[in-house]
Order: sequence, then structure tokens, then C-alpha cells
Amino acid sequence: DIGFENSHLTFFRNNTLQFARELPVGGNHFTTALMQTIFVDDASYILSWDEAEVIKKEIGLPIESVSGKTSQGIPSSEIAVMMRPVAEKLASEIRMSLDYYKENFKVATYDNVYFTGNSIRLKRLKPFMESAIGQPIRPLYLAEAITLPSTMNDENVSTLSLDTIGAALSKGSDLNFL
Repeated sequence: DIGFENSHLTFFRNNTLQFARELPVGGNHFTTALMQTIFVDDASYILSWDEAEVIKKEIGLPIESVSGKTSQGIPSSEIAVMMRPVAEKLASEIRMSLDYYKENFKVATYDNVYFTGNSIRLKRLKPFMESAIGQPIRPLYLAEAITLPSTMNDENVSTLSLDTIGAALSKGSDLNFL
């Protein structure tokens, strides 16, 4: 789960939680990286949180070869320079956790890797992470993970994420919180 300030990894085996780890990187780190002073030619840009958030959502995680500019005139390549260290730190933390889990829990491969949280919507983050961790990933949406009350419809389901409800899984009258 890529959260706002931190990310959370949970490893399940045979439907049992085996290992969990909190990572010190979240979606907000991408935004705050863009709030550093950006120098382009003879101009410098200092973005507000709102401006940085808009750019993050519009451009996503650019690759250095991506062309174009933001509405402020900042080249996409400069946005890549600002955001890439955050993506690399997240990938590094995930790789280290995967390696730790494999070694300590004697696991050779993973059946599935799922991402949750709003940051999974960041353009080009998924292919970057797949390449960095060497494993295909797929978004896990709330409707796939739990059975919702009949009063929930598609509109209010789409606004929820697993981190919003604390990853509560419904099993009859029991709730299991992670």
C-alpha cells in the first residue's frame, strides 16, 4: 500500500500474514520533491504544494526522454530529475523487503504482487516499479478485496481504498484488521 506519508508491505502465505513492514516513502514524497527549487536556463521555479500536486497528477513519473513542458514552462525532463530519486528509494525499499522475506521465510517466488493506495494512479509508476523489482504487479482495488454492503455503489467504491478502511476483510460476522 503506497500511502500518503509511508508505504506498507504485507506478505501473505496460505492466507496468513507472514511479515509486514512500513517503508518511509509515500505519495507525498513525490509532491514535496517537486517543491524544491527547479532551475531551467535563466529561470528558477519554486512550486507550491498545490502546483506540485497538479504536475504530479498530470505528468506522473516521467522518463528522462519524455518531451514536453508543464503549464509553468518546466521541461518534463526536469520533473523526472526531481521525482526519480523518490521512485528509486521506494523501489529499493521494496526490493530489500522482498529479498529479506525470501531469505528469512524460504520463499523462492511470489504468486502475486499487488499495489494499493492512490499513488498507484501515478502515470508510469507501475512499469517503473515492475522493472525495478523484477516482478509483475497489478493494482488491487477495494471491490476485488472485500465484500461490500449492498448500499455501496460504484461511485462511492471508487473513492475508497484499502488504506482508508484499515485493510479490513469481511468474513461473516468477524473482521480481521491488519
